[in-house]
Amino acid sequence: MSFDSVELMQEAIKLGYEELELIQSGDDSENIVLLARKRHELIQRAWEYKKKNQADKLQEQFLVMSKIQELLIEAATNTVEQLRSDIKVVKQEGARMSGYHYSLKKHSNSDGFIRQG
Repeated sequence: MSFDSVELMQEAIKLGYEELELIQSGDDSENIVLLARKRHELIQRAWEYKKKNQADKLQEQFLVMSKIQELLIEAATNTVEQLRSDIKVVKQEGARMSGYHYSLKKHSNSDGFIRQG
């Protein structure tokens, strides 16, 4: 079976950009993981089947893939930071709602109505 390393890398680069779009759009992680695995497999096969006459083109493509990987890491880091921020807001809202609940419970009578005065 004959593989063209350049074509395999071109496909890996394409998948890298698709993966980046999914991360940036907040798509479910299952699709992102599938693309990452496929991209990894293509890169490994490209390296395994490289030919000497393709060295310059492959080097160029590996550099492009390296830049895409940097973008993927940056996008994933931003996503994690956004999730942390969202979790913090949810926790704060939960604490606020608990405070309201406690206050209402403390100031209401046995019928559940707020006492006057």
